[in-house]
Amino acid sequence: MFGIRLKELRTKYGYTQETLGEKLGVSDKTIGAWERGTREPPMKSIKFLANLFDVSTDYLMGNADKPHYYSLTDKDQQDIDTELENMLNGVSENGGINYFQNGAKLSDQDRELLKASMRQTIALSKELAKRNSHQRNIEVVNNNLEALLMTKAHDAIASADHLIRQFNSRDPFDIAKQSGIYIDFQELGTDILGYSMHSYRIPTIVLNLKNDELTNLSICGHELGHCKMHSRFDTNFFNRMGLRPSVGSVEYEANCFMFELLFGNQEISPMNYGAVLSEYGLPGWMHEYFDLIK
Repeated sequence: MFGIRLKELRTKYGYTQETLGEKLGVSDKTIGAWERGTREPPMKSIKFLANLFDVSTDYLMGNADKPHYYSLTDKDQQDIDTELENMLNGVSENGGINYFQNGAKLSDQDRELLKASMRQTIALSKELAKRNSHQRNIEVVNNNLEALLMTKAHDAIASADHLIRQFNSRDPFDIAKQSGIYIDFQELGTDILGYSMHSYRIPTIVLNLKNDELTNLSICGHELGHCKMHSRFDTNFFNRMGLRPSVGSVEYEANCFMFELLFGNQEISPMNYGAVLSEYGLPGWMHEYFDLIK
C-alpha cells in the first residue's frame, strides 16, 4: 500500500521520481523501488514524505483511510448532517430565514443552496477544531516525552554514579569484572561493534575483535549499561550505523549511562565534542549527550 500511496501523492504534487529523489537525497531508482514495493524506506524518509505531502504516516503506510488524523470520519459527517437539519428546521420554525428577500418564504432551491453552504462551513469548522485539538494533543505528547526523556536520563546517570562509587572506578571493564559480567572478544564482521546478553543467567558482553581500544571502552560502557539496567531484554546490539534511538528507549538509557561513566568527570569544550566522539568510535549526533551529564 505504501508504494501505491507514494506514487499517487508524487503524481498529485507534480514530482517525478528524479525530483522527489533529489528532495530526499536518494536516486530515482530508489523511489521506483519503493513504489514497486521491492524495497522499504527508512522511517526518517517516511516521516519526510508525510510532511512533504501533508498526510499522516499512517495514511502513507496504508494503515488509515483518511489522509490526516483530523480528517472527518463517517460519524463526523453524520453528526454534521444531524446538526445541519436541526439548524435549518429551527431557523425555519422561528422564522429567522424569512429575513431574506424581504420576509419571503425560502424556496426549496434556495434552501438547498443554503444547506450546501452551511454544510461546507460546519464541516470546515469541525475539521479545524479537530486539527487544533490534534495539535494540542501533539504538544502534550511532546511535553510528556521530554519529561520521560529527562527522567530516564537522570535514572541512567544515577545508576552509573552508583557503580562508580561502589567500585571506585569509571573503567567499564573493571566494573564488569567486579560485577561478575563475562567479557568476550569475537569476530563480528564490519557492522556490529558489540552486544550484550543474558544466557543461563550469565550476563555477557561480546566485543568485536576489530574494535580499537577506545571504541571497545565506549561499547563496553554502553553494553554494561544494558547489563545493569535491562537484564530482562535478551540481546542488545550496538551497530556501527549509529542510528539515533527513539526517545525513552533502552538504547537512550544505555547511552546516558555510558557517557556518565566515561566523560562525567571531564570538562569537555563543545568545540571538541566531535573530536572526542570520533576518538571513541561514536557517531557525531551523540554530542547531545554531553549536555545531559553536565
